[in-house]
Amino acid sequence: MKKTTTKTKKKSNVKLKLEKRQIFLIVLLLVLVAGTCFAFTYTWMLMSKTKEENRELALGNLYLSLDNTEGTAIVIDDAYPMTDVGGLTQAPYTFTLQNNGDFDINYAIVLEEDEEAINQCKAENEGVCNTVPLEDLKYSITRNGVMHDIAYLKDNHNILDMGQVLPNEKNKVTYSLKIWVDYDTETELENAKFFGKLALQVQTAK
Repeated sequence: MKKTTTKTKKKSNVKLKLEKRQIFLIVLLLVLVAGTCFAFTYTWMLMSKTKEENRELALGNLYLSLDNTEGTAIVIDDAYPMTDVGGLTQAPYTFTLQNNGDFDINYAIVLEEDEEAINQCKAENEGVCNTVPLEDLKYSITRNGVMHDIAYLKDNHNILDMGQVLPNEKNKVTYSLKIWVDYDTETELENAKFFGKLALQVQTAK
């Protein structure tokens, strides 16, 4: 009878240890899951905040809107060399700048290569995409009805125009941009394209 009681106690102890171990493992698993969820949430919040800050840093209260294209894309399909006379006959990109803040804003409009569009072009053409380099481009830009001199994009460090825009919708700046490939380019232009996008550099005037 005594031996039976001893065996029963041993079994109970073993069962108790197993239950404690199971409880410990469950608690540990819950802690790991909670920690992972917290880390993911925190990272997501940081990424969201960074994107918001970057967006505000890039544009601030200056709003750029193109009238005849989506977003800020500037695209030339089937590019070929043109004289200045021919370039000026191109249909323009028209866009406006509006200051939605309370202070004057100094700005520069920059034309950049659109890497995302270039990569998409490569993906759709087995890794090949013949693009026109920025240094082969010429342009003409008109601000509020006043046309600037024709220029090479490279001569102005890819800056199309600079200026200052005052607060209020009535002070918005209207632009008309024509862009073409220089007639004297030595770049091979068979099936060539240009993928660009407008970008802003802004600074609050003091």
